[in-house]
Order: sequence, then structure tokens, then C-alpha cells
Amino acid sequence: MLTWLLLVAAPVPVCALDTLQVKSPDTFLEEWRWTSFDNDLAGRVQAAIEDREGRIWVGTDRGVQYYDGYKWTKYTVKDGLADGDVRAILQARDGTMWFGTKKGISRFNGREWKTFGKEEGVPGPTSWDGFVQLQDGSIWASLFNKVDITDSQQGIVRFDGDRWVPVPLPWDRPRPPMANLIAAANGDIWASTLLDGIFRFDGEEWEHYGTETGLPSDRGGFLCQASNGAIWVPHWDVGISRFDGTSWQTFGKNMDGLKGMNEMMSAWEMPDGTIWSGGGLGAKGNALFRYDGEDWRAYGQGEAGRPWHQVRFGVAAKDGSVWMASVFQKSLQRFVSEGAWSSHTHPDGLHQGACGRWFDLAAHRGQSSSLHWWPMAGVWG
Repeated sequence: MLTWLLLVAAPVPVCALDTLQVKSPDTFLEEWRWTSFDNDLAGRVQAAIEDREGRIWVGTDRGVQYYDGYKWTKYTVKDGLADGDVRAILQARDGTMWFGTKKGISRFNGREWKTFGKEEGVPGPTSWDGFVQLQDGSIWASLFNKVDITDSQQGIVRFDGDRWVPVPLPWDRPRPPMANLIAAANGDIWASTLLDGIFRFDGEEWEHYGTETGLPSDRGGFLCQASNGAIWVPHWDVGISRFDGTSWQTFGKNMDGLKGMNEMMSAWEMPDGTIWSGGGLGAKGNALFRYDGEDWRAYGQGEAGRPWHQVRFGVAAKDGSVWMASVFQKSLQRFVSEGAWSSHTHPDGLHQGACGRWFDLAAHRGQSSSLHWWPMAGVWG
């Protein structure tokens, strides 16, 4: 009878021992929050997204993979992928997956593959840096080719249902080399270029931002829209800028927390609302930068036991964890932030059952770690 009362009082049945962790002032430095998936990857990481089912899709130079929380599944040219060098990934609203490769664009509906090449208007060979789906359902993609001097294999293209057609930009170079493409919450499309500034499309007109409008550089990196609506633009060796809807603010390399910075190439938002960027920091080599709304903090290579290479981007997952990928390295790190549910499966050395999964309940509460077993049946559907 005593055992039954204890089970009713507990929020979930407990069948694992506590693994109490010492909480540091900076959770980023707590090594237990990190998991490395380097040995699970087929090749160097070049793109990553989370789909609506919570799976993490990773584009590498040897195909595409997804992680469902238990295992990795891989697709290559043998399965129907246009090419093994995957640079961009999108899940469309109808659930289909789109992959940008050097030799074309592939679409996968879960059963069949369809490839779009030169006959369908796809420039190539080229590199794809971003996919977005507009509110009208159309799909746009950004691309660049560093050896293309005709601009015929760069810029932005749009899928009209059958073919990919160029999207003209109102600039001296209608098809400049692109760095990234995102869709904002209000439907605006933001595009960064490697040399020609930042473009915004509101559905009718393009607006251009560059050094002539107050930005510190015409070079743009991987864009981010924060939950408060602000657009963040990294400028490589200059710093990072934020657009609040009316004006720009730049955070440069002479600011406290950024001194010694020699590169910022990406931006993403953590579940706690902080803004992060991957880049480099003087003699410390590769680094991560965090902005908490008031101050910047730099983390040098090796802090928290993470021997990361230069971080190209971060993907904030629905469970509160963040996946970080390094530049052209066979490296993928998962960070369990405050308030996250941490799923521990085979890669973490714990047993996986057919009807349940381990969850770090204390991490969700922001407390010390305690592992619990949750039955899957009737809970997850």
C-alpha cells in the first residue's frame, strides 16, 4: 500500500537513479548539458533543420541524414538524391522535404524522390545557402558560385510549380552571390549577400541596406529573426547588426565582450531569448558569442569541454535543446538549455525501450538532473 501511495504522489514513475549535477553560474559551461554526435555523421555538416515531427535533418557532403531521437537514417544518391553534397534543407508546409545540392534540387515526399536540374531551370553547378516558403506557398532559394563571373549561377530563384526562374533584384548586380535567405514572421523575405548588402522584400517592393544606409559592411552572413521580431545580420570581420523595424544598431569588435573578435558569421536565438553568433576570437581561435540583451560574452575554443570548430549555425529545437554545427566539419553538438526536455538514447549510453524514452525532468525544471522513464503509449500518440 505504501508503494502505491508513493507512485500516486510522484509526477511520473521513477526507475532510474539520480545523477545530481553541480550547477554553475553559467549553464553553458556545464559539460553534462552537451552531447556530441560526431561519430554518427556520414560527412561534414553543411545544413540542418528540425521538421514538424521533431526530427533533426542534417545535410552533409555525403548525403542527408535525420535523427528521430533514437537513430540516424541516411539518404544518398542511391536513394534518389540529386547529389551527395547537400547545402540547404527545407520542409514545405505540405510536409515534403527539399534539398539543395551542387547538381540540382531534390524533393522527397517520404516515398518518392524528384530531382530538378538544368532542364527545369536550376543553375549549376552551384551552392545553395537557403530555402524559404512564402505565404503564397511558393518556394524561393538563394545560391552562389564563387567562380561564376557571369552572375548566371547566383542570386535568388523561385519555383513556379514546374521550373525554377530567376528573381530579379533592384541592384547593379541583379544576381549577386547570396549568403542566406529567411522568411520573417510578417511575411517579409530577407536576403544577405557576400558583397552587396542586405535585401528585404515586402511582397511588392525590394529595399536595400548597405554601407550607404548606415551598415558597417556590405558583407552578410547567416540571418536570424529573434522572437521579438528583430533581424540580426552578422558582418563577418566587422561585427553584427540588429534591425528593430525602424533603425539599425551595430555591435562592433571594440565593444566589451567582443574585443579580439575577428569574425562573426552566423546568428541564432536560444530558448532563453539570448542571441548567439559563431565566429573567431583572436588567439583563442574559434569562438561563440552570447548577447543577453545588455552585454556580450565570448566563449573561447575548448570551454565547457567542447573542442568545437568554427560554429556555422545553431538550430533551436522544440524540446528546448540547441544543435550547433561547425563549418565544414564532421561535427554536431547538442546543448540542453535551461527548461529543456533532454532525451537520452543510445548515443548517451542509456537503454532504449520499445514503449518509452528517458527524459531529464530536472533539466526541464532548471534544477539538478534526475532521469525518469515515461511510457510512450497513450502519451505521444
